[in-house]
Amino acid sequence: PVTKAPGTYCVFDDQCWNNRWPDTESSRCETCIENCKRCSDGTTCDECDYGFDLDTEADRRCEPCNEGCAHCNAASVSDSCVDCKMGYYMDAVTDPAEHTCVEDCPKGYWEDDTNPNHSDPLLGGLCTACDPACAACEGPGNEPCQECNPGWYLDELAVNGGGC
Repeated sequence: PVTKAPGTYCVFDDQCWNNRWPDTESSRCETCIENCKRCSDGTTCDECDYGFDLDTEADRRCEPCNEGCAHCNAASVSDSCVDCKMGYYMDAVTDPAEHTCVEDCPKGYWEDDTNPNHSDPLLGGLCTACDPACAACEGPGNEPCQECNPGWYLDELAVNGGGC
């Protein structure tokens, strides 16, 4: 039997807290390797912490994602983001092969925080295309336009203060 230190808890073997694993030799929950959320032993990781990706092709260690990425595929050649951190937006426009997270969307796109693909409030949004009439906008439709495409004219008397 293991002597329990004050302020510690006895848990069943599969109930160690995050970042810890059940060591059968010491009968203790031991700490996983750096940046690992869930592991089965002290040398290999099964799931990484937020902002890191599991390198399954090498030594099952956690590699950092690019800045702005909450979850990524670090093992891929492009190191593409799967989800962005809050305050960042998925930009699949600048380079469609490499999904990156940006703080400001490129011209012709607006920062859409209503991402229907996830319900995690800690995740960011998407760069969503402006209305075809708008060259630059602050949201969906043609009324929040800041600049119009050729053949369209900005009407500052429109409902939301500017439309094409």
